[in-house]
Amino acid sequence: MPDQLHETAYWVALEVAAADRLLRPEEIRFLNMLGDALALDRSTTAAIERGMRARNMTLESPVSNRNGTDN
Repeated sequence: MPDQLHETAYWVALEVAAADRLLRPEEIRFLNMLGDALALDRSTTAAIERGMRARNMTLESPVSNRNGTDN
């Protein structure tokens, strides 16, 4: 796989793992191993994961603002 698709591959795997909106421990372990295998640093995988959370957020989800209080 071309290097420029490594982040995309991680995103797709995260989409599949999160499809049921529940990440099980074995899915988290797999994602960690995949990130390592794809040579993605932790800040990159964290950014992809944060984008996923933002994409799936609903109005019913509590949103913390920068000072740590919930809206």
